[in-house]
Amino acid sequence: MNELNIRDHVSPNFPESEEKVEKKYEVTINGTLVEVDHDTLTYAELGDLAFPGHAPDVEFAIAYTHANGPHGGSGVLVSGDSVMVKKKGTRFNVRLANRS
Repeated sequence: MNELNIRDHVSPNFPESEEKVEKKYEVTINGTLVEVDHDTLTYAELGDLAFPGHAPDVEFAIAYTHANGPHGGSGVLVSGDSVMVKKKGTRFNVRLANRS
């Protein structure tokens, strides 16, 4: 039986390595451009990006615009929420929330 060599049938338009192409998403957090490598950001991630090293019990008020979603891509996030960002242009306003 003849063995097929997969390399004989690889299209020259595709790289032979199995490296993943890293996707980049540009978002703005509190006026600062931030590059992330995934398209969904969580409430916790946004808090960490906006206030690195914050106390673990702090709460945030997070509003966003220009995201992939309903209502024109605008809304607010609460603890446990996430939002899909666009390749470029999603904006976040992350503030420390006052506890009452």
